[in-house]
Amino acid sequence: MANLTYDIFSGTLTVSGDKGGLVVAFCQSGFSNWDWHSGAVTSYKPKHSHGGPLPPGFYKILPTKSHHPDGGKFRPAWHAIYKPGSTKFFRTNLYIHPKGTHTDGCIAVPYADFIKISKLIDTDKGGSLIVMGGREGWNKQYA
Repeated sequence: MANLTYDIFSGTLTVSGDKGGLVVAFCQSGFSNWDWHSGAVTSYKPKHSHGGPLPPGFYKILPTKSHHPDGGKFRPAWHAIYKPGSTKFFRTNLYIHPKGTHTDGCIAVPYADFIKISKLIDTDKGGSLIVMGGREGWNKQYA
């Protein structure tokens, strides 16, 4: 599986593939990359909240052409981000996708980097993501 690390504060996504390859991209998650916004919610609907960056923690990444485990809209060219087995995690329908589309906690990547990252994730049939750089309380609650 591909290994991904996202630093909220710097907006840096680092991706390395098991079969080789390394990509470092400067991204955005949610309405800001400020770590203190990782718990922010701008609006709430049952089963989905809008707001700041992806909260710190450990996640799984699916290859393209995969349905989102949260039941989100099928987006065949994007990579679903999910936290398996968590019942208290309220951020849903999260993806890694190209910049230029709205993001409410997804990781938006410049298009040229997105193509390279997609190739690494798809070659490895998915990946693991560590998100770091948020408030300590959120790290404990959602890790």
